Amino acid sequence: MAETARPGDPPLVSIVIPNYNYAAYLEEAIASARAQTHPNVEIIVSDDGSTDASLEIARRHEGEGLSVLAEPNGGLSAARNRGIRAARGEYLIFLDADDRLWPEAVETALAHLEAHPDCLMVHGSMRGIDREGRHVRDYVQEPKPLRLADVFARGLPQPSNCVYRASAVAAAGPFDEGIRLCEDLDFLIRFLSLGDGWCHGRTTTDYRTHGAQLTRRPAELVTNALRILDRHRAAMEPVVGRDAVAAARRYYRRHWGGYVLPETARALRRGAPGHALWTAGVFLRLLPDSLAGTLALLRRKAGRRA
Repeated sequence: MAETARPGDPPLVSIVIPNYNYAAYLEEAIASARAQTHPNVEIIVSDDGSTDASLEIARRHEGEGLSVLAEPNGGLSAARNRGIRAARGEYLIFLDADDRLWPEAVETALAHLEAHPDCLMVHGSMRGIDREGRHVRDYVQEPKPLRLADVFARGLPQPSNCVYRASAVAAAGPFDEGIRLCEDLDFLIRFLSLGDGWCHGRTTTDYRTHGAQLTRRPAELVTNALRILDRHRAAMEPVVGRDAVAAARRYYRRHWGGYVLPETARALRRGAPGHALWTAGVFLRLLPDSLAGTLALLRRKAGRRA
């Protein structure tokens, strides 16, 4: 539950770090949360049944504004929800344990949120890093509103890159713990049904790409995304229009469908014919969008090699 700040006190911001077996990166995530220029931050590490050294690392930092929650594995949504229940801040960040915040991340977001009481959340641009933390690319966003229709028109902002009003998160309801992949889409549809967000455009987050990420499962991701869009279709079509919902389906079918054949190849290489057969079936069901996505992916890879 959010604390009521005394007049003149800077608002408390709760940085929730859900973690499952990210001991290799957790130290950096914690350090980035502690390095914020905003002077009033609490950090909550919500460990989801890790079997590596994550808990040892987190508990080494316990105290001085950092608390640790540890529960058996229940999935990313469950870990985030535990953090929400424990958070006392007026604002919330869900920092993935393999990502990093820039020191001005909180301060930059709060400058807009405090000046615009109707804005429910803020995000910015990101710098892409590899597993060693080296800069590999930029994800540049122009300053612009983030509205419900945008969830259906373009890719979602990464959770690590968003600062939410805790009151709006409570009103939207918790992350759906029955969804193990693409739960952010379900949450943002409900969240942005309450009001608009904003992109300030400044780079405030390091987004890490590596082989252990959930996005290495594109067949499951696109399948879940389409189910979520179908779940909300009846409520959303009168708000954003039937064409917007149809465009969102095409986006997920094409963008993530383009990564399904590489997933099939990986399954064959590791000797998992059953999974390879299932992913190939997903690819075929998504035709012709999945084929268009695959060709676009190959063109992007060829362009980077050139």
